[in-house]
Amino acid sequence: THYNRGVLYLLLAHNDQALADFDAAAQLSPDVAQTYYNRGIAYARAGDMVQAVLDFTEAIAINPAYVEAFNNRGFAFEVMGERERAEADFITAWRLQPDNPRFRRKLLDLGLGNVVQP
Repeated sequence: THYNRGVLYLLLAHNDQALADFDAAAQLSPDVAQTYYNRGIAYARAGDMVQAVLDFTEAIAINPAYVEAFNNRGFAFEVMGERERAEADFITAWRLQPDNPRFRRKLLDLGLGNVVQP
């Protein structure tokens, strides 16, 4: 399928081919959050943070508990210099998975230790 091939291209760092396959997969099955998430990853790797944010946002709209989409959208916002939006997404990721040490560490790194304190 286009999605599976896109994932393989993404793993091989062939972003252009991955994007083409994820575009086709999104047209065929527009309700699959993972397609938008992975396309967002490909856009982020290509340096297009605006499009990455749009795709992570679409993945979240389809699956509001998609913790990795919140986390990666937070990183994209951080790269774009939108700290408040990044922090909001990192906090949401942590709230969705409070036992995940990556999310806790990120909040501590941002000086948001007050959020993760019991």
